[in-house]
Amino acid sequence: MGILLFAACAREGSVHFKALNKQAAREYLTPVRPGVPGGQPFWNVYSTKFTFAPAFDFPEMAGAEKYRFDLWYLDNLWREIYLPVPEKRPSAKAQLEKYSATSEPVASFTATSPKADLSPVWGKLPEGYYGLVVTAVDASGQDIAPVGTWEFLRDFPFCGPYPEPVRSYRDAALMALWFNHRQPLVQKIHDWDPDTLYESENVFANKFIGSVISSEVLMAQQIPTFRDECLENARKAADLLISLAQPEGTPLAHFPPTYYDSQILAGKARNDTRIGGTTVSDLQEMTMTLDALHAVRGYLNLYDFCGERKYFDEAIAILRTYDRLVDSTGFMPKKLYIKTGEGVNEAGALSGNLLTVIRRLRKQYDIRDFDGLADRCERWMNENAIRDFHMSAQFEDVSIDQHPYQNLTNITPNVYARYLLEKEAVSQEDLTVATDLLHFVEDQFIHWGLPRNADGMFYCNVPGVYEQYSCRISIDSSNDAYINASLSMYDRTGDRLWYEKARALMNTVVNSQAVTGEIPTFMGLQYGAPNRYFWINCSLRSAQTLLRFAEYEERLD
Repeated sequence: MGILLFAACAREGSVHFKALNKQAAREYLTPVRPGVPGGQPFWNVYSTKFTFAPAFDFPEMAGAEKYRFDLWYLDNLWREIYLPVPEKRPSAKAQLEKYSATSEPVASFTATSPKADLSPVWGKLPEGYYGLVVTAVDASGQDIAPVGTWEFLRDFPFCGPYPEPVRSYRDAALMALWFNHRQPLVQKIHDWDPDTLYESENVFANKFIGSVISSEVLMAQQIPTFRDECLENARKAADLLISLAQPEGTPLAHFPPTYYDSQILAGKARNDTRIGGTTVSDLQEMTMTLDALHAVRGYLNLYDFCGERKYFDEAIAILRTYDRLVDSTGFMPKKLYIKTGEGVNEAGALSGNLLTVIRRLRKQYDIRDFDGLADRCERWMNENAIRDFHMSAQFEDVSIDQHPYQNLTNITPNVYARYLLEKEAVSQEDLTVATDLLHFVEDQFIHWGLPRNADGMFYCNVPGVYEQYSCRISIDSSNDAYINASLSMYDRTGDRLWYEKARALMNTVVNSQAVTGEIPTFMGLQYGAPNRYFWINCSLRSAQTLLRFAEYEERLD
């Protein structure tokens, strides 16, 4: 402990955290892409925690000259708030009566619009839960009626320095790769038996098997002693994934499935059995559109390492299917029927990961066949997801039949911000959008600190990044997604605050790692012991990010 304390003190003196903390505090006074009547919608319809000063879509009232914003401090005890659809929420009048019956407001201000942001008082509010009521006031100063209400967590700001890592980033990466290598999913890849391959009932074929390929290739590169063994495992995994893919000539040619389920294969599952949040019949009939990119990355990584052309060709074949799936506007469905290739509904997939793969093909292999596809995807992102600031979750285990903005995520904005920042020529518009996206992620998904729960403990490891509104727990790969985007922002701007935010989150990943090398996927108390919910695709991302971060630290030192 003394060594870590000394290291933290030394770092504080060299990095000047007081200045960085003040910079962060100033930035938190500016709302993140607030809605504009008749223009961009208010994206925070279901938001319950804020680090940046929020603004809400409260209605104007006839006869109002101004609006009074009153905030009541509720408490500082951790809880999860999930907002119902707007029509089922308490009225502003009912909330005003409830708050007024117990205490006086702790902060108030007036504005000419009920949609004004909370910046006049935001910097003065201690961390904790608040109730807000906005009341219309007439020209004589008399209250007309309350027009809007919200309950939310005023979250902890960035305030460094944070704990130092217990081991080097490179050592943590190698430990994670070694843990991955020893998992049954990898060790049994030679004798595929889905009933014993993985401890859960199902295997996410693209994510898990695709990540076995990339993880084993990365371990072979980093620990050459195991080169031959890792290469054999990677080949077996790639060949298995290819064998599971849809045949040439079908609507989803060369796409491996989202799920590969042992219960289905054994004929034991009824069609109404729910696995991974969906029914078995759905597992058989549907796939997530973007999941095949895990396979693409695995095939390309294996090709780069061993030079076997068939893996490269398989990756290109999947990209050709994407080229057919994405229409002339750049739209592709988030979820597809396997037999027809048609979308399950009108929900669109956010194409940051696809754009990143296309850029890799162009830069690394000089393949320009998919430049038109990239143009279509980027146009759709700008004209839809960015315009409306709708960063919807793209996960297979969550319903896609939800209200707009009901389940936002950190992953898609992080990926797209990094894509924009790593262009050869970054425009001012690219930089502005990327900044907004990363501020949005921090606002909605990063906890720099947390209120304690009723037992006096922290709900999850902090600082940390939670995954989506439907999964409010720190996830290792969510940390990694923001870290990578933030490092790319640091490369573009040289602003040290971006780097220190990334470093604080990277240290949480390291300090969450078990002595076995496992980096737990779910970094929180309620998920129990490590390995209960271990996802190798997340661990792979952590190892890759740790190795990238190690290079930064070595340069800066």
